[in-house]
Amino acid sequence: MISLLNKVENILFIYFIKLYWRFVSKRYSKNSRGEIKLFFGTMPIINIKYWSKILSKYNFFSKTVVKINPYSINKKNDFDIYLENILEYYKQKKIPNRFLLKFPLLFLFDYSLKRFNIFHLSFKGIGVLGKYGIDESKYIKLFGSKIIIIPYGEDFLQYNKLDNYSLRHGLMTHYPKSISEEEKIENNVKYWVRNCDVVIASNILEGKYNWDLIPFVNLSLDIKKWQTKTKYSSNNGSNNVVKIAHCPNHRTIKGTEFIIKSIEKLKSENLKVKLFLIEGIPNDQLIDFLREEVDILVEQLFSGYGLNGLEGLATGIPVVSNLPNNSRINMFRRYSYLDECPVISSNPEKLTDDLRVLIKNPDLRKQIGQSGRIYAEKYHSEESAFFMFKNIYDKIWYGKDVDLMNLYNPLNPDSFNNQTSLVKNPLIYNCIPKEYY
Repeated sequence: MISLLNKVENILFIYFIKLYWRFVSKRYSKNSRGEIKLFFGTMPIINIKYWSKILSKYNFFSKTVVKINPYSINKKNDFDIYLENILEYYKQKKIPNRFLLKFPLLFLFDYSLKRFNIFHLSFKGIGVLGKYGIDESKYIKLFGSKIIIIPYGEDFLQYNKLDNYSLRHGLMTHYPKSISEEEKIENNVKYWVRNCDVVIASNILEGKYNWDLIPFVNLSLDIKKWQTKTKYSSNNGSNNVVKIAHCPNHRTIKGTEFIIKSIEKLKSENLKVKLFLIEGIPNDQLIDFLREEVDILVEQLFSGYGLNGLEGLATGIPVVSNLPNNSRINMFRRYSYLDECPVISSNPEKLTDDLRVLIKNPDLRKQIGQSGRIYAEKYHSEESAFFMFKNIYDKIWYGKDVDLMNLYNPLNPDSFNNQTSLVKNPLIYNCIPKEYY
């Protein structure tokens, strides 16, 4: 009998919440074209911290709202509002504890609906989609708000749709349980593509979803904080040691075993080289180490560059990642800014040859590293992030005629690419020229 009463109480509570949202949304939607209030959430991905802080500097009201504690390399104060803060707020409002414990994400959703009007989400949404019969986008739009989807990986990658079999192998090694989530992930992706206002793509397009604009990599940093290398080593593996760094948070996904093997091969050739495997170091400690101690950063061998690669670029050291000539990557050469990118494309089969060239040619390392810094300043700075988000807001909030699809098209004279000088680098389609081998 008690169990039945609990079920009835839960059903009535959720029904009341839905009616309440319908009622109060009329008041909020009338004022929906007031001040833009930005929501970034709800997973504690460090990218949302950077975007929110950047937009706050440009006088937007912006907050990060997350539903779980930060990962080990981040700090609690990296994010603004936690689920626990929201539950405490409702506790002070005399909401019974039994409801707070049963429906925590409902209260996060309620809190957010009333305080924000542009939601930046992953394909995971806020987290109440389908639960208790709740249609997330429906209620967000009832409040007159807009939705921007920014994928980050786990939210959309479906192993059975990956053409990159090495990446698939790495993901299955580290996250085997995600195989059972593929149907849910696919449904989430379809739902949000259909119901959001904008999807921002990036080089991790492996999930086979549609998009509305294509920055090659949509990440941003406080570039001024990442001071560039001022003194480049003249070491060439013969006169002294060349130092290589790799940050393997997921070793199989990043190809760590092949990197170690390449270093061992180079050492067997009597080249002086040292590999630093950096794991679990907070980002603020990584800055100085990369700038002062490292000559080359090998980020990963199976996918395009991510945040760690961007950190290397910002520091002014050459970065090795994986940018092969295929239909997915070549789209970004044709319609985005990949041709300006100085990241060196490699793979397990050619890594030893690529590293040998970089080790023996300190002047080439310096040239690539310096162009990497310029590239990071142009495409991953506060100014570039503001440009992207402002154009999105102009289109979806203010109804301006903005061609998001061609925002980064190099053939478009008005694109972001052509507003400043193109970034020059010595690479050819992200590969070291043949004459160096």
